[in-house]
Amino acid sequence: MIEIKVLGSSTEDYRCDISSLIRIEVEGGGSSGGGSAITVDSELSSSSTNPVQNNVINAALNLKANANSVHNIPAGGTANQVLAKRSSTDYDATWVTQSGGGGGETITIDSDLSSTSENPVQNKIITQALSAKSDKYSIHTITTAGAVTQQLVAGDRYHFTGNLTSLTITLAATNEDPYYHFDFNSGSTPVVLTLPSEPTVIMPEGFSVRANRHYEITISDGYGGFGAWPISTSS
Repeated sequence: MIEIKVLGSSTEDYRCDISSLIRIEVEGGGSSGGGSAITVDSELSSSSTNPVQNNVINAALNLKANANSVHNIPAGGTANQVLAKRSSTDYDATWVTQSGGGGGETITIDSDLSSTSENPVQNKIITQALSAKSDKYSIHTITTAGAVTQQLVAGDRYHFTGNLTSLTITLAATNEDPYYHFDFNSGSTPVVLTLPSEPTVIMPEGFSVRANRHYEITISDGYGGFGAWPISTSS
C-alpha cells in the first residue's frame, strides 16, 4: 500500500492500495509552497551535508583519471636497481639490477695498458703508468753567477737565476725538432749574450740585451725569437 498524504492543502487523505507501503509527505501551502528551503552547494566540501550542483561534480570528475589509466611503479626493488620491460605490453615492468649500461652494450674496461686494445682503461692504471715516468723534457735551473757557458739540449728549458755578466750558449746536436728555450735576467749592467755561430742563430733585427730586463729566448731551425720586459731592481 502506498499512502500519499498532502498536508496543509486539504483535510482529505488520498490513498491507493499497493503491495507495500511507502509514505511520502509534501508539506506546504498549496502552489505557493511553505516548506523549508533546500541549500545546494556550489563547491565541494568535506563537511557540508547539502547536495552539490551537477556541474561542480562533473568538473571535479574531469580532473580525475580513470582507475584503469593509473599506472603505478611496481612495488619492491633495491638501491641502484632500475625498471626494465618484461614484455611488449604497455606498463609491464619490473625491478632489475643494472649491468652493462642498463641493458645496453657491455663495455669492457681494461686493467692493463695495451698497444692494440681500443677499450677504456681504469683510472688507477693510467695514474700508475704516468707516475712511473719522468717528463720527456726537463727544466734546468742554473744558479751560477758571473760568466756562464751552457750547452742546451733540444726540448729542455733552462732557467738562469744567477747574477750574470755574460752568457755563452751552445746547442747539442739532435735528431728531433731542434727547439731550444732559455731565460735569464739582465741586471744593472747588460749581460753579454753570445749565441752559436755554428749552426748560426739569426735573431730579429735590432735585438740586443739591455739592462734591468728579463729575457726569454727560443731557438728553432736556426732562427731565434725573444720576449723581454722590465724587472724591478733593489735600491
